[in-house]
Amino acid sequence: MSACPRAEGRGRGWLASRRLVSRFLACGSVAYGSVACAGAADPVTYCDVQPIIEARCVRCHGEPTEHNAPFSLTSYAATQQTYFDTPIYERMAVAVRADSMPPVTLDVTPPVVDVTSAEEAQIVDWAEAGAPAGGCQ
Repeated sequence: MSACPRAEGRGRGWLASRRLVSRFLACGSVAYGSVACAGAADPVTYCDVQPIIEARCVRCHGEPTEHNAPFSLTSYAATQQTYFDTPIYERMAVAVRADSMPPVTLDVTPPVVDVTSAEEAQIVDWAEAGAPAGGCQ
């Protein structure tokens, strides 16, 4: 792909505005709602983050949820729901960036394993791209 992905999901929350500003700063210009950026990678899709969600999140955010998890993350559709007026996929990005998820201090066996830096980056990139589905759901 030779241009940054279009700023999908505008008006969905603070992350959409932040995404457009960060692309402008990284790429240098805005034209008709997209930011031109030579050599930009394809956006991360749900297909890319689903294995991370399965390995790191569904233990608590399954169906039924456990350990007081407030919502399920068992499907793409679940990540598109809102929780207190914010899309869940945005909440996921904020939580992993703040190191509040997954809760590695939770006393369970086997212990909770934190996301790697690469996994965190994929979740954040996916959310910042507007949480595109891909073709695996």
